[in-house]
Amino acid sequence: MSNGVNYCPYCGEKVEASVRYCPRCGTRIPALETPAPKIAQEQTSVKQPAYQQTPQQTPYYQSPYAETRYKRDEKSAVAFVLSLVGGILILINGLAIALVGSLFLWFFGAGIVMIVVGLILGFAVLLSAIMLNANPREHVTWGVMIVVFSVLSIVIGGGFVIGLILGLIGGILALVQET
Repeated sequence: MSNGVNYCPYCGEKVEASVRYCPRCGTRIPALETPAPKIAQEQTSVKQPAYQQTPQQTPYYQSPYAETRYKRDEKSAVAFVLSLVGGILILINGLAIALVGSLFLWFFGAGIVMIVVGLILGFAVLLSAIMLNANPREHVTWGVMIVVFSVLSIVIGGGFVIGLILGLIGGILALVQET
């Protein structure tokens, strides 16, 4: 310790040798003199307590789930996209059946029922997919809804069968997704 002056190893603040904690950042000052880092010397002289410093200046806690979150979001995104496309195909299939049914007058009554059933089932799969994307923690609930409404869509052709398959795959992916 030269001339009774010490430097904080964290922020570079000049402190007296008898001081145990830095008045600027609160870091414990070691007994030996440590040279001030160049970056710390160039900082502005505005003194803030450690609890008011920006996250770049103070260490922060990183969640242990930060690495698994990306994987979960990736699986959730695949389930969402597959279910969304399946729901759209189910809607289109319901509309196509209604259009074909309206062309033939004898099938017109059944065509209206088919369009209503197709719209309800298609919207149910779409809404479940959107809710899965918005609330990934409730993946089991929305996965079950996607699977059930996709299977029920077989009544109107299952979204040209592709919609049924995509809805099933998306719903199953949502069910097996980890939280």
